[in-house]
Amino acid sequence: SMPAIMPSPGGGMTMEKVRAMGDVYGDDVLLLIGGSLIGHSPDLVTNARFFLDVAGRRDLYGPLEVTHHPVLSPDLAPASSSSAEARELVTLRRQYAAMETKLEQLTAMVMSNSGGSQSSVAAEAESGAGTTLPPGAHAPLTPVDGNYSKVFHRAPDATDGGWAWARIPQEMYKQDGGSFKGCSRYELLGKRGESTVFQVRYFEVAPGGWTTLEHHRHEHAVVGVRGTGEIQLGPHVYPLAPGDVAYTAPGDTHQLRHAGGGDGAGEPFGFICVVATDRDRPVEVDPKEFVDQCGARHALQYNMRAALEGQAAH
Repeated sequence: SMPAIMPSPGGGMTMEKVRAMGDVYGDDVLLLIGGSLIGHSPDLVTNARFFLDVAGRRDLYGPLEVTHHPVLSPDLAPASSSSAEARELVTLRRQYAAMETKLEQLTAMVMSNSGGSQSSVAAEAESGAGTTLPPGAHAPLTPVDGNYSKVFHRAPDATDGGWAWARIPQEMYKQDGGSFKGCSRYELLGKRGESTVFQVRYFEVAPGGWTTLEHHRHEHAVVGVRGTGEIQLGPHVYPLAPGDVAYTAPGDTHQLRHAGGGDGAGEPFGFICVVATDRDRPVEVDPKEFVDQCGARHALQYNMRAALEGQAAH
């Protein structure tokens, strides 16, 4: 009952491994190779031909693509096949065409539900040219995706003080790891086609929760907007309330925590974080080792050791 899937190995792939990957996965596999393809030689065309050769491909295009692309030379044309094979190929092409049609219909439906493209927004605005909208009439929704000017409003049901945005889903703080507790995030700007060199995210930490203790080479800025929390910057801890701003310099070990106890009571701690789009991956820091190192060199602030040692036990 499970749908069919295609394996797609990637990360650290080299062209020298292609034949071995073919032996493991067979022909129905998508190989993601980037750096090795570029670094094979200065000639990218030669590199691509070498990639095709080691992958065992004799054609530049697969059987379902020949209707969309010209065959470049006679030796790349599909070999003659039996009538049964020809009929099967015709069937596959029809299925592919039907799938493309359904994809176009689905794309149109999604665009209409999300506010449409910039051109559709402009067309809607121009449809009433020369008139004045009645009081209370709103401008059309801005697009969600793409490099267009856009506005995202707080969700209509966020009247109890909660923070959520219409048309933007809540996401996990991170996809894996036990280095955090009670955290979630919203990717507000910078990951949906905007041309910004930064990303704007909203994070929320539940009572008794904390983000990962970590350091990295990039910097980021934090603005408190909801509840109360605290930020660990190196060996020191600073309180954060709505309107407070914090800056984390490159290389500084840091963490954000809810300022309340771990009983789950109280309002979540929410903050806006602005960070560069092009950045390195954070390096996790062991809380127990960190607090021991800080304690050997500094007077620790009240409750800092208990907080970090509690995380180590978690």
